[in-house]
Amino acid sequence: MKKIINGKKYDTETAKEVGYWSNGYPCSDFNHCEETLYLKKTGEYFLYGEGGALTEYARSVCGGSTGGSRIIPLTEESAKEWSMEHLECDEYEALFGVDEIKAAWAAWDAELREEQLDIYKEEVKQTLLKLSKENDKPEYEKAADNDDIIDEIARDIRRAIENGCDYDWCFDTSKYGGFMDSYNTAIVVWGKADDIDETDY
Repeated sequence: MKKIINGKKYDTETAKEVGYWSNGYPCSDFNHCEETLYLKKTGEYFLYGEGGALTEYARSVCGGSTGGSRIIPLTEESAKEWSMEHLECDEYEALFGVDEIKAAWAAWDAELREEQLDIYKEEVKQTLLKLSKENDKPEYEKAADNDDIIDEIARDIRRAIENGCDYDWCFDTSKYGGFMDSYNTAIVVWGKADDIDETDY
């Protein structure tokens, strides 16, 4: 099939077929639908789809509908989205490369880690306020108002949990827990003698 769309030629005979999908219905069924992803020599992608009278490729005829087909130009991003939805994992990797998948996973993982860090920051702040109230030590309350200290403690706890430490242990404020180690480290890095006392616990 050949088609000129927005001044560009799309030809299924000269482009390379790089992906195929079918919904499994027989060709005679009104619900039959199949799509083929093509790559032009110019690096552009397009989709050739065809389907029965009850699909998106149907054509109107004489007050009714019949099967039809058409070419749909795709951006690279749209081609990736179509491939993720319709192709097997190894087919996607062969088409777009493992690096693309790794980059997507890395971005997603980074986003999740930042969301988790925000949760830890709030828990660190509440833990410090609780320590201040229970021990009547204002240095903990001052630390709870210091964004740098909160961030340092939260990141230290996140590293510990990612390395296999138990969550409850990391937030345990007893001498057997890990919270005070994270707190003392943060005080060394960000604390100042004139506003936060490094009082022994």
